[in-house]
Amino acid sequence: MLIHLEAGRFCTSIDELNSIAAEYTDSDEYFQGFDEHFPFYCPNCGVEFSRLSGLYQHVEMLPDCQYLLEHDSCLYDLERHLDDELTE
Repeated sequence: MLIHLEAGRFCTSIDELNSIAAEYTDSDEYFQGFDEHFPFYCPNCGVEFSRLSGLYQHVEMLPDCQYLLEHDSCLYDLERHLDDELTE
């Protein structure tokens, strides 16, 4: 879903998506600032990403990081927040 959003297929720009993710309450757990070349990072292993979708792909594929998508984890909560913000 995030790849499609980043591509602008749902009337959302990558800048808007990144801004929503950065402004979220728990963003300090996965976001290190727009002035960074790789603003997103995995809170479990520290791998950095230029796009939010890259972070989610990483977490989905690595068993040690998948817990970040479970209920009440930062990326689970972010996904719910993005859904709420983008469907208003």
